[in-house]
Parts: sequence; structure tokens; C-alpha cells
Amino acid sequence: MSKWYDKYLSIYGKSFDEIPDSLLDEIKSKLAQQQSDEPLVSIVVIAYNEEKRLAACLWSLSELQTTYPIEILGVNNNSKDRTEQVYQRLGLPYFNESKQSPGFARQCGLENARGKYHFCIDADSIYRDFQESLREAVKEDDLLGSDVNAVMVVYVDGTGEVKGRDIRITAGDETVKIRYINAEKGSKFGTDFRVEIPDEFTITVTGGGTKRDDYIKGTLDAKVIADGETRKIATIEIDGNTKDNDFVGDISFIPSEELLDGVLANADLPSEIQDLVRGVKLTLSNHSTKDHLDMALSLSSGSDELLTLQLKSSTADPLDLTVPSSSVDVETWANSISQLNLMALIGNLQEAGIPMSLFSSLAGIS
Repeated sequence: MSKWYDKYLSIYGKSFDEIPDSLLDEIKSKLAQQQSDEPLVSIVVIAYNEEKRLAACLWSLSELQTTYPIEILGVNNNSKDRTEQVYQRLGLPYFNESKQSPGFARQCGLENARGKYHFCIDADSIYRDFQESLREAVKEDDLLGSDVNAVMVVYVDGTGEVKGRDIRITAGDETVKIRYINAEKGSKFGTDFRVEIPDEFTITVTGGGTKRDDYIKGTLDAKVIADGETRKIATIEIDGNTKDNDFVGDISFIPSEELLDGVLANADLPSEIQDLVRGVKLTLSNHSTKDHLDMALSLSSGSDELLTLQLKSSTADPLDLTVPSSSVDVETWANSISQLNLMALIGNLQEAGIPMSLFSSLAGIS
């Protein structure tokens, strides 16, 4: 049985001279038909020494089916072979970027793209129709509203599946940059997620783990970067199933020692309570099925369960707040919590190097 990519593979890896002129003319004509004078979407193909693969890539893009006005641009990243001649022969608008690296090449494409949405792709891959990914990107941006300006760069693999996004959102004088990249190799996966408010701070969540079929297990580190210093906030543990894009399992948040030192600084707490705080873990559990809601938010320390908030659709009272029996003196715990004045707590964290602007942003305080 033939595959959708078989015809593109017929020229993939071949020397530029081995491709029939009639086919090159066909690709050139189809690429020209794709170009819009007022594109909504820019597809940027970055290439470094891709003479033998670029034509196959552009052939696949020339047959992209879309209802949106698009443009297809190329970036030649200081290639030493005939990559630039391929762009020229196929009549594709392209730009030369002499600074060597995919980052510089993507930036060059971004600066010259005219569309509101940017798909940044590699020239050594063959792409099937990613119309659905494009629709999802446009739909997400529509939720932002007309008073917000957003630029989105989408990274897709050869099947058209989205592997990451760079998003820059501007409202008035405020700008937020969001980026996430997911990478998989065999049973391993890696994630790089970051939120940046320029000249203020950056929050990063990075790490990885194993993924087999729908089962995923991994560990991520959450950090804050401010004033040239990087401070770890928490470790995030993931253990569950991602079937049908719904996560079923547990996600746990474990505060870092550095963060806890800031929380406990100058706090007049009994030693046993300080020990509990230093071992604290917050876990969100989702074990819901299609017909049954079963979620819980639990706070624990070591083997002690301190508090559990359960939400189940089968109970008479759908919101069930329980305090499990444990060796913890609940009254002492509650009294100690009341001593942790919120503003004093934020002050302690600020002394520990966590920027105040982080809390202002989260709380919506100007």
C-alpha cells in the first residue's frame, strides 16, 4: 500500500541535478499559487546544507490544502552547498542569514514574515497537511480578544503534529513571552516551558522522563530567573496516563529547600511543624472516567496526610472536604498556619530572592 509521502521520497536525498526539470517546474508553479499578497499565516522553512532534501520538503508544502491565505518563505542559513540555488530555481522568496544557528535562522524568518501566525519548520522533513494544527492555533489566539496583540510561532514535525510554540502577547505596554517545546526519542521525552516578562523575571519548567504508549512518568524543575540569578521553586512529579489527550493520574508539587527557607525565615513555629513544612507535598489527582468524576487535591508531609479536598460526582454532597486521621496534631497545625501572615510570608520570599513582581503579576496587582 502506498503512503502519502512515497512520491516526495522519490526525490528526497537526490542531487539537485537528478530531479527532472518538469517536476521542478511543477513544484515552482504550485508554490507560486500558494502565495498570498495578504497572508494570515507565514510558513518559514529554515535550511542549512539541505540541497538534497529541500526540494522534497517544498514539494510537500506546495500541495498543502488550506482555506487560510498563506505565504511560504525560505531562510538560507549560511549553507555551503547549493541550498540557495534550490530556493532560486523553485522561485521561493528567501532570505540569507549569515549567523550560524537555527535560532538566528528562525529569527530571520520571523522578522521578514508578514502573517499573524508563523509556522517555523525544518527543510529536512516532509510535511503532510497540518490544516488542523493551523485551525487550533487560530482558535487559541481568537480567545485573547481584540485588545490583545499576539504573535505565534508554531513548530511542527513531519506529520504535521505540533511540537512546540513561541507566543508573544502584548497588551498596552505589557508584554509576555511564552514558549514550550516537547521532544520525544524512543521511550524518552523532554519538556521546556517558559514564561517571560521582559526586564522583570522568567519562570521555567524543564525536565523529562519516560513515555510508553499512553503512560507517562517524569520529573520537572520549576525555576525563577530574576536579576541575573536562577532560583529553584519546586519539583514537579508526573505519573499517569494521557489517553485521548486527557490526563489521568497524579501531579505532585514539592517546594524546593530554597523556597522553604524563605517561607520559614523568622517564623516562630514549633520544630515539629517546621519539619512538616519542609516535607510538604501538594498532589492533584485525577482518576475520573467518562461517566464518573473523581478528583482530589491533597496536602501531605512524608507519610502524614494533612488535608484532602475531594470532588466526586457520585456523592450526595459533590464537594467533600476531609482531614484524614494521622499522627499530626491538627489543632497545632492549624494554629501554626494562622501564624504565617501572608504579607510577612511574601516579604520572606522576597528576601530569599523571589521577585515581588512575580506575586504582583499572579495577583493582578499593578
